[in-house]
Amino acid sequence: MNKNWLAHIRTLILVVLVGLSLLLSYWLWVGDFQNATEVGIGEPLPLAATEYPIASQLGRPYRIILSQHSAASLSVALPETHSYNQWLTLLQSVRVTALQEIPAFPKRTLDEVEYDFGVPLSAALLQQWVPNIEPTGYVQYSGLILLYQTSSNGPVWLGLTSGGVDYEAQTNLSTVSLYNQITEAVRAQPWSIWTTVQSNNDLPGSYTQLSTSTWTTNAISLLPVVHSFFVNPLVVTRIQEDNNTTLWTDGSRAVQWTKHPDEITYQDPNASGKRIENLDTLELAARFVRDHGGGPNNLIATQVQSNASGETITLVPYVDGLPILNGSNDYQVVIRAGRVVSFSRPLYNLASEIDSTRGNALNGWQLLNVLKTILSVQQIKQIQQIQLGLDEQDEGSIVSLIPAYFVQLPKGQQLIIDAIDGHVLGGDLP
Repeated sequence: MNKNWLAHIRTLILVVLVGLSLLLSYWLWVGDFQNATEVGIGEPLPLAATEYPIASQLGRPYRIILSQHSAASLSVALPETHSYNQWLTLLQSVRVTALQEIPAFPKRTLDEVEYDFGVPLSAALLQQWVPNIEPTGYVQYSGLILLYQTSSNGPVWLGLTSGGVDYEAQTNLSTVSLYNQITEAVRAQPWSIWTTVQSNNDLPGSYTQLSTSTWTTNAISLLPVVHSFFVNPLVVTRIQEDNNTTLWTDGSRAVQWTKHPDEITYQDPNASGKRIENLDTLELAARFVRDHGGGPNNLIATQVQSNASGETITLVPYVDGLPILNGSNDYQVVIRAGRVVSFSRPLYNLASEIDSTRGNALNGWQLLNVLKTILSVQQIKQIQQIQLGLDEQDEGSIVSLIPAYFVQLPKGQQLIIDAIDGHVLGGDLP
């Protein structure tokens, strides 16, 4: 009797242990056991081939400034506009003489076209926009190309800067034609300059129309992108750091995903200092994005920062000529010694435009009147920078893009003002 009773007890304990083992195995498999790790995240998932971004598009100017009489009158051609495309076509048609070093660019010009790039101009990128130019040796130029003339009967010059040294070359452009084109642009779409603590800020006139738009979004599948960073996803460990953050690592590289904002960050802290790629920096960044989920075809490289960690390239989407300045739409690529050591990207793209309305922009005086209702005179004098861009407002899978002035205040504070009706959209109210 006692032996039968003990046998039943042992059998019951064995059943409970087996059941508990199966349950623990299931929890570990789904990665939901008190934030436990999960080893082996499954067979590699295929990642669809992508066409964008491409380096030639990333290396476009983020704006083209047209000015007369040393910027007394000016206009700005924004990306994706007819005017912008015309000025790019003009630049690519220019024929020039050999570049010559000069002491400095002239302080006074009759008219001027300024092409502003967010990246330095390698020889390859320069020749993309000025095919007929012969760069001076192996030189990297700053992200600026000028076309200017100093007198009505003088030639049109092309100007470049490299390492603090200015260069110019005579062009074949018609002085009369260039003057007339700039005059027409300035009259049709006048802009003004607002000088703040850090910079001169170009603001549109009230004749400039801006678009407010609403879009659907496309979600990008998470795991195929995560798998793309690892040679063997079967040896990757998954760690649930908290309800918002998940980490995957193979002991060397790591990929972190946050639900809010919906973005991933890749880190390769053990990258060697040995150069393994001999590509142009912009081409390397474009290829890396394509290899890891791709991106939209409206990205422009707006900034390059260099420090001990490497070169950080920021790629920003432009819609209706304006950059999306908040939200998590930026792509950031950090390159050191020809190798990508860090990368962050959103896991969604704009898909289809649902609606769009246009309205006249607040000019500089109108913006000042709005700011006077919010800030003191002293606070207005302390404004660091004003940038025109798009404020992204999310409602689930629907995104609204609202033209806005991003007003940078001291100590990292910011105000976001609707650039059409002057309402405060967000930021740090005093």
